[in-house]
Amino acid sequence: MKVDPEASRRSKPKHPSRRLLYALGLAAIFIVSFLSSTGGLLHQFELRSIDARFKLRGERPPSGDVALVLIDETSLMQLGQWPWSREVHARMIRELKKAGAKVIVFDVMFVEKASDPTEDTELAQAIKQAGNVILAAFSPTGGPAVEAEHTTMLGRFAMNPREVANRQRAIDAPGLRGPVASLADHVSGIGLAMSAPDPDGTMRRGIVAVYNEADQKLYPSLALAAAQKAIGVQDGDISVDFADGMKLSDAAFIPFVGRGQAMINFSGGRGARPHYSYVDILNGRLQRNEFVNKVVLVGIGAHGLYDVHPNPFSPDFLGPEFNADFIENIMSSNFLSSASSGTNTLLLIILGLLVTYISATLRPITAAGVSAVAIVVFIAAAIYAFIGAGVVVAVVAPTIAAILAYTLITLRRLTSEERSRARLRKYFASYAPPEVVDDLDAGIMEDKMAGIEDEITVLFSDIRGFTSIGSTMEARRLVRMLNLYFTAMTEVVFDFGGTVDKFIGDGLLVLYNALSEQPDHARRAVFTAIEMIERVERLNKEWADEDFPEIRIGVGVHTGNAVVGNLGPEIRMDYTAIGSTVSLASRVEGLNKDLKTQILITEDTLKQLEGLVEVRPMGPIDVRGIPEPVEIYEVLGFKGQTNDSETASTA
Repeated sequence: MKVDPEASRRSKPKHPSRRLLYALGLAAIFIVSFLSSTGGLLHQFELRSIDARFKLRGERPPSGDVALVLIDETSLMQLGQWPWSREVHARMIRELKKAGAKVIVFDVMFVEKASDPTEDTELAQAIKQAGNVILAAFSPTGGPAVEAEHTTMLGRFAMNPREVANRQRAIDAPGLRGPVASLADHVSGIGLAMSAPDPDGTMRRGIVAVYNEADQKLYPSLALAAAQKAIGVQDGDISVDFADGMKLSDAAFIPFVGRGQAMINFSGGRGARPHYSYVDILNGRLQRNEFVNKVVLVGIGAHGLYDVHPNPFSPDFLGPEFNADFIENIMSSNFLSSASSGTNTLLLIILGLLVTYISATLRPITAAGVSAVAIVVFIAAAIYAFIGAGVVVAVVAPTIAAILAYTLITLRRLTSEERSRARLRKYFASYAPPEVVDDLDAGIMEDKMAGIEDEITVLFSDIRGFTSIGSTMEARRLVRMLNLYFTAMTEVVFDFGGTVDKFIGDGLLVLYNALSEQPDHARRAVFTAIEMIERVERLNKEWADEDFPEIRIGVGVHTGNAVVGNLGPEIRMDYTAIGSTVSLASRVEGLNKDLKTQILITEDTLKQLEGLVEVRPMGPIDVRGIPEPVEIYEVLGFKGQTNDSETASTA
């Protein structure tokens, strides 16, 4: 099928231009990109998508570098109501040291002096003897100002990296509160136990380090202080860029996702990490070498005492479990890393443009399927990047941009196509049967109306001797008779899916395979011709009461290539066919008068009839305007329904 370029230039498309459709796609991309940059609901959905990726990945066994000891209900039942005497914690430190713990971390606050000074003395002595204890500090929001002595004490545990960049992007932690001085004097380090839940309350990020404006120093988190002690990294080895991350060594790097925070690569939810009961350690119920060379984190896990936050796996994740995962992430450099905002924006644009192109060029249903595949492939790649490489790529904004682009473009195309379809229905209602008109595709028809070259079958018919009939009839009666005749013939044509191109005086031009695809167009045309002859016979009987003259018709059919399209000036265009195929069909119809026949077809039509009708060869005949003789056949009727067996052959 070939499009006539000249006709295409003359045509005025009624569909939205590609430029408009691309503009709608770009608008969708811009809108979603802007909304994504402002956070809000899209950010909430993105966070939920990270949780979904964690759950698809599933829980993973912890590395085993960190052991978790919980102050649980069993411990409270046996050791009494909380808080316990600090002598109990001193015993715990001695037991853990004896068990070979490399670092002992207390996720418990000792910010007030004990009521009995001997308790602090006992605990301080145990801390000093162990030589590997890390205690927790915190920064109460809106808390009281810190005494100068207290600030000076904490300042001894501030970080002193060899390089610090973009310090202004660090979290400011005013009012730092640490352990009492008698304990702080003997610890190996102090770290801040601070949480950074996302807007939905879920813990996904951990604060690595903070900046205290009061003394203009950096302070490590509890997890960083513990991990730094465990892997033996000195402050002088560390470089920090709060716009990028913290480099502990050539092999250890903590990527930041904003303001000194890192995305935790959780091993699982609550209970996924094995833990030990505090009282069991005190009572010596510990397997040999269980804590050797491990970081042992002591925290609160008893109901009513603990601080819980949801994590991607669990709605009640314990704070000590969070810090245990945090420490392991630092020690193994196993954090999640987030794609840069530039990368995420680029992916949004690429996916949005891809779906825009698909939606603007393919049919809506096909575009929906192809776009869905593109989106699924993108999401699958993002999931693979998360599970395989620990990289978080934004999926919600690109997906919404793609869906919005498809929706806007498709709605515009459908509304435009419906208007075009309605226009086409109105335009072609007199050309073709309703079922053909209803199935017209507006986009395809715009091309066809612009001009195409295709194989069609053309049927010509006229009334024999109409000139003499017309000269003897009163005008009104002649018009009425013709109207009745054309109505009957049009019904026959429509029964076989033909397109009535035009009425020419008493003649009729019919096209097949013009408006809609009709692989059996030659058969339809010949069947139409046979039925037209039979219908004329019935008309003659019906007209007896009206005293109309008896008529006979001749029909000519030819199959071949022709140009079909809208022809004529802008103010009066007709959908028609032109070319030698149309001319030959007209000439063949005219041979009926000389050959005393009713239906004549050419050999090109005969070849497509598959033996369904019986014909009589009329031999090669010279046809005016055709350089070579044309093989002509008379159609006698449907196969098996004619008695002219001596001269008939099956087509």
